[in-house]
Amino acid sequence: MLGCIWQYVYTSFLRYWLKWLIRQATGTCELQRICSGYKPGATRTTKAEYSLQSSKNKVLRGALETSKDNLEQCVDHIIKEKNIKPQKDPLFKGSVHICLLQITGYSSLYSSVEDLRKEVFSSNNPEHEAMLLKGRALWFCVVMHNIST
Repeated sequence: MLGCIWQYVYTSFLRYWLKWLIRQATGTCELQRICSGYKPGATRTTKAEYSLQSSKNKVLRGALETSKDNLEQCVDHIIKEKNIKPQKDPLFKGSVHICLLQITGYSSLYSSVEDLRKEVFSSNNPEHEAMLLKGRALWFCVVMHNIST
């Protein structure tokens, strides 16, 4: 119960003021600190995703739902919304672009896999039958490999 109350207070009030205080002290926004403080990869991307999800700004939250075609425009909107000067931080635009590319790629992959998972097997569908035979052949190879070792 106390944990839920703390989480509500932190996400609703403290996080906002803490971010504001750090921005005033460092002169950089949370996304800039994430992009400059972490090496490219999963850690940077997940932290950037959490930052965008937690934002009260609709432009930043909307960046998570953009398509790959609109990424460049979305990054420009983020830079404008956060008042980031590209001359001061020239690597920021590329870093955020890569993070958003990974986030949107993962989201589309996840939805594709979910659609495949929800598809019901039909013996009347030749594609399904071919995939089943391929799976059986693969399973046979795995079993034979385990027997021989």
